Amino acid sequence: MWCHLSNLALWFPLIPFPFSLLLALMIWRTNRSRHPFINESGREAINFTSSIILYIFIVFAISLTICGLGSADVAFMGGVTAIVLLILTHFFAIVFGSIKVYTGIVYKYPLTIGFLRSN
Repeated sequence: MWCHLSNLALWFPLIPFPFSLLLALMIWRTNRSRHPFINESGREAINFTSSIILYIFIVFAISLTICGLGSADVAFMGGVTAIVLLILTHFFAIVFGSIKVYTGIVYKYPLTIGFLRSN
């Protein structure tokens, strides 16, 4: 559960950007050998946060590219809207996933790319 909740630190302005993901990675790496449940749920949380970060970078890059082509207002507002929706999706999915993991259910996040595969 701490691996899931540590991913919420990504959105606190006082915590440097990569620290949240590194904290979750450290929690997962130190505890994954204790139980298969910890291994699977921690890997899922890290993959989800990594996916959301990648999606935000992609949306940002597309918005900047379109802004450079001349339609700045539409691209900017569309990009901001998409990034806000991704942040809200991340926040609520992490909270919901943490509750599920606390009750003993492995939660499969939506929109997840499998960066860390099972062994």
